[in-house]
Amino acid sequence: HDRWFNRTDGAVDDRVPRAGGRIHRCQFVYALGRIDLWFELGREQRCQRFRIAIDTESLVERHSSASSESAFLIKAFPQEAPNMQVVDRKENRAINLVPMMRQGFTLVELLIVIAIIGILMGIAVPAIFGVIGTAKSNKQRLEIGAIEQALERYSEKYGDYPPDFSDWSVVERHYRKIFPRIAATELNLLQRLVDADPSNDLTIGAAAATHNPAAMDRAESIVWALGGYSSNPINPFTGDGGPLASIAVDNTSQQFQINIERDNPFYEFDTTRLDLEIEDKDDLISITNYYKSSDTDLFPHYAAADDGAPFVYFDSRAYSFGGAVAGGGFTQQLNGYANNEYGNVRPYLTTQRTSAGNAWTFHNPDTFQVIAPGIDNGFGVLAFATTNPDPLTAVYFQYPTGKAVQLTRSVNSGVENRVWGLRDDVSRYQEPVSFNLVDNFQQDNLTNFADGKLIDEIQE
Repeated sequence: HDRWFNRTDGAVDDRVPRAGGRIHRCQFVYALGRIDLWFELGREQRCQRFRIAIDTESLVERHSSASSESAFLIKAFPQEAPNMQVVDRKENRAINLVPMMRQGFTLVELLIVIAIIGILMGIAVPAIFGVIGTAKSNKQRLEIGAIEQALERYSEKYGDYPPDFSDWSVVERHYRKIFPRIAATELNLLQRLVDADPSNDLTIGAAAATHNPAAMDRAESIVWALGGYSSNPINPFTGDGGPLASIAVDNTSQQFQINIERDNPFYEFDTTRLDLEIEDKDDLISITNYYKSSDTDLFPHYAAADDGAPFVYFDSRAYSFGGAVAGGGFTQQLNGYANNEYGNVRPYLTTQRTSAGNAWTFHNPDTFQVIAPGIDNGFGVLAFATTNPDPLTAVYFQYPTGKAVQLTRSVNSGVENRVWGLRDDVSRYQEPVSFNLVDNFQQDNLTNFADGKLIDEIQE
């Protein structure tokens, strides 16, 4: 901008308009087959606008045949330029808008842009999903902490942690302790609802059958207890505000539904995440239209994520409970949670040996364990020595090593024998291929004794 508009030899070209002076503003524009140079030439306010239009093919021809002195100025003539934004050289400020008109992108430019977008997506997408996964995991971890506090409030009020319903003797002892005046009909009803015979559920005063630890499983027991009991100390289950609400009764039978408006809750469950079903919620409650769980009983679980796997609770008094000896076997399997959709999980072991030295201790040996499935919506697969459920074996994972311990039990002269041993086909919570061909569900499980996902705190 600071040079005179001269020829290449330094002399003033007589074909330049007589306005003379300096080039005050200019804009270089390239279009297909042509080069345009817009500029203002003159002194101060006495300026004219010009455009030099150069045909690129002609430029090549002239440059190859003409002298260097005349090859660069092909055509110059006054032309009214479009509205331009240029920078005043003296004031250093924008004056007008210069439209940079192009007819489109070249193929090379498009390919470069597409490649750059692909690279950015390759970087951004995993990062975005990682952030989302971390947020979901942190949400479950925070909720485990809230459930843990609710269980502590339960213990402060009643002097005992709730049972996980794997052992009926623990259940009965617990409720007789916290409700000394509880009616025999209340305990009888509860025992019938969690036994192995569903046909006696409605019959008032019927004898209960053998206890079924899966009738109220480890996920459902936490909702039963933390939802709160009735203020009626004689009927804490069926009284107003208790976990069960009567919908029909006669001289011999009584039918209940899940009470969705319970009093005295220790934890405010999000009802949209409770495993509740009803035929028509806008219709009147009846013996055919009432609140029940998806497996048609009166014990819902609480999903760790929307419509997903639930939180699971294990009572320390029954971590390794497996029923009583019956003949040459046992009345039930060893304690654990099992679901066809969400997988299997048992309480976690430490790396510390028991005093006898023939087994390992459990985490939180005097309280409880709360376990969440993580973002993969599954707990794991490996729970028995083989892929078939076996009441004589169980597999427990160690934290923080990620190894697996197998328990094998037997009966000798009416006495239970247990043998514990490490499996050599499991490390870092990775289940054997014969059990799990798709995913490693154990690794992102969350618990109330670990600060994060199990795999993040691995110590081999």
